[in-house]
Amino acid sequence: MPITGTVDRHVNDSFEDVASVGDLDLWSLHVPKWAPISIVLDSVTRTDKCLERRDENPYDQAVAERTFPVSGRVNVVFRILHERNSGLALGPVPVRGAAGVENW
Repeated sequence: MPITGTVDRHVNDSFEDVASVGDLDLWSLHVPKWAPISIVLDSVTRTDKCLERRDENPYDQAVAERTFPVSGRVNVVFRILHERNSGLALGPVPVRGAAGVENW
């Protein structure tokens, strides 16, 4: 997957027209063998597609990052559904949002 730190298009991503993670051209992905990232049906709505990140590796984790263009103000809307599918306690699931301080 290409990794980029700058983009010139504003984000308006939807996973509805995405067949696989290979179609996510502006996303930077780290996908270890035991921590896959997939496009799947939302387990709550059963109609919407979403990005699913599974971490079954205690030593590495999947990462999906999307770069935003430089903007004066951005409105971001997203949902996070955390499900534990096994009895293994591998620790907390990290979710990170970052904004450059120089743009505040």
